[in-house]
Amino acid sequence: LGEEGEVIPPALARLTSDRDDALGPHRVGELAAAMQELGITDHRFLGGAGRYRDSGMMGAEQNGRPGSFWSTPVDEAAAHLAEVIREVRPQVL
Repeated sequence: LGEEGEVIPPALARLTSDRDDALGPHRVGELAAAMQELGITDHRFLGGAGRYRDSGMMGAEQNGRPGSFWSTPVDEAAAHLAEVIREVRPQVL
């Protein structure tokens, strides 16, 4: 969800993972607003919303957090992706 992302506006600094840890939900709201503006009606979070936590940058301490995408077995993530592909049946990947 972007929990480990960089926060530039000072007004949002409290959302970082080392403070309120609320950046992920904030980013979900930003994404929903952007999709609405673009007319996008279908969106998926791999494994469901909140299943995986943002891993942060390669080599970062956050990579070791429980639930981080980085630490997820490839077979598990691939199974979630395959589920979406079977459901959506895209013509192009």
